[in-house]
Amino acid sequence: MKTIFLALLILASTNSFAQKLPNMLCYTQMVVHIDPKTFAIRKTTNSDIKEMDLYRIDKDELYIYSPTRAEYRYNKLIEIEDLRFYSGHKTLLFEKDYKSAISTHTYDDEIRVMKFQCSPKAKEK
Repeated sequence: MKTIFLALLILASTNSFAQKLPNMLCYTQMVVHIDPKTFAIRKTTNSDIKEMDLYRIDKDELYIYSPTRAEYRYNKLIEIEDLRFYSGHKTLLFEKDYKSAISTHTYDDEIRVMKFQCSPKAKEK
């Protein structure tokens, strides 16, 4: 009986720390491209917004829109620690209020760090 109680207590405590990721839209504010071989850096700011990505989070799924590609489902978002999620090769770290985030994506030929401004997505009726 003690074993069952302990197992239920552990399950209840691990699930209580996980927050539900809100549905939201995240707009790119800045992108830093890093060459992993030379560590050369190239920055793009929101003044070049036509070249920026839009991240849409809906039901713990990450969708990406790029000016060069129609919106597509990237992958499921998995919480790995408080406010830190991963999806495929991306890691997203949100502020406590979910109004901003930092994302990293590592490729063989580039490391990309992105800063986002996020806003809640209106609930559909």
